[in-house]
Formats: sequence, structure tokens, C-alpha cells
Amino acid sequence: MSLMDGVWRLIGVHDDEQEDIIEMEHPARKRRASAASAEGDAELIELPEPETTAVYVVKPARNEKGESQYSLSAYVNFLKSRQALILDVNELARIDLEEAKRVVDFLAGAVRMAEGEAFEITTNVFIFAPYNIKLAGDPLRRVEVS
Repeated sequence: MSLMDGVWRLIGVHDDEQEDIIEMEHPARKRRASAASAEGDAELIELPEPETTAVYVVKPARNEKGESQYSLSAYVNFLKSRQALILDVNELARIDLEEAKRVVDFLAGAVRMAEGEAFEITTNVFIFAPYNIKLAGDPLRRVEVS
């Protein structure tokens, strides 16, 4: 006699009523019950598949003509699709420090709108994490929108 048989008996449900109740249960539970009965008393536990999360590493830069070779809207789309973004503005800061600051400020504002967080990893390298990704470890300097 299994534990569940004892529970069913305790609440006054007979064997034929147990089958009716099991029929009405969730389909995943029915699959587990049928698999367990096929393999004897072995209990199968199905784990959910983890959701894949990407971390994008981007380095905004300019070409030889001084034109921007990056897309802030593409960066924001990464955040909107709940993907983290590591931004390295070292190259851009060497050419135009003010533009590098504007890029960081823009993305810091965008990640705040996505209820996420922005931190500086090291000089001119930042991570922007949407709400579904929590950053843990040594404390990082939080980026404030200026």
C-alpha cells in the first residue's frame, strides 16, 4: 500500500473513485501516473526546461568617416527581449567621450524603463540587465542616469 492509498482511504475514497479523480487531474500528472505504473513504483519527476538567456557584448564605434556604426535601437531591443547587454565604450570614448556618455546614459534610462539594473564592471565597460536577470557577486558601481 502506498502513501497515497492511505490518504485516499483516510478521506473515504474507494478504489474505483480514485481512478475517476486521477482521470480529472492535470494531463502532466496523468502522464507521470501512467509512466510510474508502467515502471512499477518508480516515481518520475519531470523538470521544466530552462529558458535560454543570452548576454550580448557590444562595442559601439565609428568608421573612418566618423559615422556611427552602432544602433541604439538594436541595443534596446536586446533589453526588451529580456537579454542582458555588456557595453564596452572604450573605443568610442577615445574618439568622442561625450558621445560615449550619451550612449551609456541612454541605455541606463532604457534598462530602468525595463525595470532592470545597470552597473559599471570596469572603466567604460557596463552591464545592463533586465528585470529577469539578477546580478550577484561583488558589489558593482550602479550607473545613475545624469
